[in-house]
Amino acid sequence: MNTTTENGPKFRDRSKVLHWSNRIPTWLTLTGPLVLLGLVIWGILAIKPLEVLHGEDLPPVEELTVTHTVLPRPGLIELYVVNGGPDPVTIAQVMVDEAYWSFWMESGNGATNDPSLKALAPAERAAELERRQTVDHLGRARIMVPYPWVSGEAHEVVLVSETGATFPSEIEVAVESSAPTAGYFGLFALLGLLVGVIPVYLGLGWYPLMRRLSERTINILLCFAVGLLAFLLIDTAVEAFETAGQLPEIYGGIALIVLGTVGSMLVLTAVDQWLTNVMRQRRIGGEHLALASMIAFAIGLHNLGEGLAIGGAFNLGAVSLGAMLIVGFTLHNITEGLAIVAPLGRSKVRLAQLGWLGLLAGGPTVLGGWAGAFAYSPVWSVIFLAIGAGAISQVVVQICRQIAPDDWRGIFKLPSNIGSLAAGYMVMYVTGLFVAV
Repeated sequence: MNTTTENGPKFRDRSKVLHWSNRIPTWLTLTGPLVLLGLVIWGILAIKPLEVLHGEDLPPVEELTVTHTVLPRPGLIELYVVNGGPDPVTIAQVMVDEAYWSFWMESGNGATNDPSLKALAPAERAAELERRQTVDHLGRARIMVPYPWVSGEAHEVVLVSETGATFPSEIEVAVESSAPTAGYFGLFALLGLLVGVIPVYLGLGWYPLMRRLSERTINILLCFAVGLLAFLLIDTAVEAFETAGQLPEIYGGIALIVLGTVGSMLVLTAVDQWLTNVMRQRRIGGEHLALASMIAFAIGLHNLGEGLAIGGAFNLGAVSLGAMLIVGFTLHNITEGLAIVAPLGRSKVRLAQLGWLGLLAGGPTVLGGWAGAFAYSPVWSVIFLAIGAGAISQVVVQICRQIAPDDWRGIFKLPSNIGSLAAGYMVMYVTGLFVAV
């Protein structure tokens, strides 16, 4: 607003004028864009532009993935499927070993063997059966096939859609799936102890030797630990990519791996800094114990994925629980304990702390075995394997910083360090040959 003075009109101060955005109430600035977004989404759903472009003459895009197969008892096959495509898929027929078989299924629309369907008129019953045999976009279903499968042999199951599209699935070795009983829980707990926990504790037994070694020798052992972890990193990454190949495309297996790997690296960077500060304040080993804890955590995530693989493979009859398998895993995992204690040569660590480190590294094998045998999910397997890969990568970076704090390239100046790196990798490779299944 203009004002008048003795010398003439005076114009208002522009610096004191409120910007137009400041005149809008705060609640409106918060909810306004959300309301408009809701209107846009409502318009898309109402107009359905994709259906208009799709037309009636084009065939539907059908993508059905069998995530896993269960053989709960002799004479019955259960398949769990996910529709990762944009269009619904109606299961019309099921073939087992090139022969058509009867089946029933349960989806989000109800079970097809519901006795109440018999009370409906024929046309109405047929329409209701088709609806219940349809798996919607991102929907899940369980398909039961009464088939006399033969233990120890391979079988092929092919799902046929209403449009004639086929979705094959193979049972490599038919064996009755283990039920979640107390006996099997105890069996996998014992297997996890023998495979993961005890070997790690045996490796931790080298801690007294670490205390007597020189600084240069400890650095050589740290390089050995880097070689061990490099093998675990590659092994974990390969497993993650193989498992991601089993996922429906809608889940974006590669993107899931990147998200889990990068996310775990960022989180562990923050956790490592916090843990180091806490241990410095409490004077319980400082950064050396913090690094050992990070190594144990990363190895634990790898062993979780290892347990998932063991449990899942055992559930499908692909793993023999013989003495040689257990011995092979023991040889393979005992070196992981050495990787954990390698940074502790300059620290005084209590026995209880070593016990905690061993449990952190080996305990997840038991959890992974339970999950793989009784609640296997390829999605969670990919997530855990990706997190494990990121954790191992972050730990490798931390160890390299401890060996050569000024420049990581200093690690390769000594032939002994290079030889130790190669030796660590080769030890894991050779012992891994004993557990190849």
